[in-house]
Amino acid sequence: MRVQPGNAEVYVGRADFNSATGQPAQAIADYGTAIAMKVERAEIYDGRGQAYLALNQSQQAIADFTQALKLRAGDAEAYRGRGMALAALGRPRDAIADFGLCLAARPDDEQALVERAVAYSSVVDYPNALADLDAALKLNSGDLRALRVRGAVRERMGQLEGAIADYSDAIRRDPADIRLYVARGGVYQRTKQYPESLQDRDRAVQLDPRDAGLYLARGDTYRLLGDNDKALADFSAAVGLSPSSPKAWLARGSAYYYAGMYKEAVADLNRAVQLDPADPNARGLAAAAQGKLDEAGKPAARQ
Repeated sequence: MRVQPGNAEVYVGRADFNSATGQPAQAIADYGTAIAMKVERAEIYDGRGQAYLALNQSQQAIADFTQALKLRAGDAEAYRGRGMALAALGRPRDAIADFGLCLAARPDDEQALVERAVAYSSVVDYPNALADLDAALKLNSGDLRALRVRGAVRERMGQLEGAIADYSDAIRRDPADIRLYVARGGVYQRTKQYPESLQDRDRAVQLDPRDAGLYLARGDTYRLLGDNDKALADFSAAVGLSPSSPKAWLARGSAYYYAGMYKEAVADLNRAVQLDPADPNARGLAAAAQGKLDEAGKPAARQ
């Protein structure tokens, strides 16, 4: 889009267009040009603040949202945006305060409710997080992020059936979201519903067969179902996909150990220790496996 030199409003229009079409860097440049031409309006700083957020430039975003609030007191969008930037900087309590100010000005701001719920969750205030998520879903029952986050909050609160219900609702609405199968599969496993967990683990692997962590999770479920061969196959796949992962070597080494394959266990567990010397589980099991191997190599005592 071409602009006429000296026409600030055209720069603002192009900045809005660039922001809406996923070009935040260009939007920032055009908002800056308009501001340099002495156009001072809250929505311009709001727009540039949102563009900075998109680029994870949180400090600059905070400065712009703060300026927007100076120009227009009670600007709900500025409070929400500044809260998001504060949360990104690891300041959840300050973020909660800003989200509260946003909601005071605009009580039906669904995004602010979800963002505040995430901030509450990060400070382990799960009851308030749940209340905000309930309110957001009352406004929009199909809010996938709210469903996913509420599932996670319910899981942390020990409301496991509620968590499964939320993840299941989200899966019905978006059956291609791997995170939902991973989360629900984990809750199924916690509640010892292993066949259901395995179905979710299978689906996650189908959706992303290059993710080593998904094979580790499914291998663990196979282990709990007593299928050590399939567990070993998945752990081997994880090792192949991520040979620098100590968790992959530990998982396969543990499976070898409990299958009585001590030579293979020692090799894998020692590799896990090399990759993560501080892991006491790997070190302890490696020593136990070596002890079993040494014991097996001793000649039998004479009668």
